[in-house]
Amino acid sequence: MKILLVMPYTTIYPVGIAYISSALKQAGHDVDCIVFDSHDFLVKKVREGYDFVATGGLSSEYAKLKHITDIAGEAGTKTIVGGGIITSEPELMSCALNVDYSIIGEGEETIVDLLSCLKNGGDLSTVKGLCYQDNGKYIVTDSRKQIDDLDSIPWPDLES
Repeated sequence: MKILLVMPYTTIYPVGIAYISSALKQAGHDVDCIVFDSHDFLVKKVREGYDFVATGGLSSEYAKLKHITDIAGEAGTKTIVGGGIITSEPELMSCALNVDYSIIGEGEETIVDLLSCLKNGGDLSTVKGLCYQDNGKYIVTDSRKQIDDLDSIPWPDLES
């Protein structure tokens, strides 16, 4: 699948999204990563045709994240959001940001499982660490176990 990872502009490098990029690339997905600092550039980029726009961050980045999900939604592109903003209040923030799929907790394994499930027509309720809508109701799946062996995940993608 083709995924656009969008990092909200910040003065601190968001290493979490670099880990997500590595996990997605290792799983065989086509990943582009950009920093959101221009409305027009993001609109142009999303229109290039992605299966998903994925982003994430903290509550303090709500306005930027909302802007990103709005642009993706207007283009008809599905959205995936993670980070502390979702983990703290999955249903509330998924609704507020109008997100298609939300990642709760560490996202490296969850996003790969989510995309595999969607590609293969699987049951989303089996993907741990996920929040999504089903018939207008938010579903929060079982929690995913924290990654204890950090050597089991790929190094962050610092090239994107």
